[in-house]
Amino acid sequence: MRHSSENTSQSQQQIINDKILALQLQVEEQENRRLEELDERGKSQEEMDTTPNEKEVDRERILILEARREEILKIMNGKD
Repeated sequence: MRHSSENTSQSQQQIINDKILALQLQVEEQENRRLEELDERGKSQEEMDTTPNEKEVDRERILILEARREEILKIMNGKD
C-alpha cells in the first residue's frame, strides 16, 4: 500500500512541477513580448530616448528569455 501512496505523491509532484514550468514559460513569454514591443517602439521613434547601451541590454535580455523559453519547452517535452 505504501508503494501506491508514493506513486500518487510522485504523480502529484510531477503535476505541480509541470504547472510551475508552464507558468514560468508564460511569464517569460510575456516579458519577451514586452521587451519586443519596447524594441519596436524604439525603432519607430525618430528621436531615441535610450542610449545604445540600454538597447543592447534589452536585446541581451530578449536573447536570454528566448533561451530560457527553449529550455523550459525541452523540459516539458521530455516529460510527455
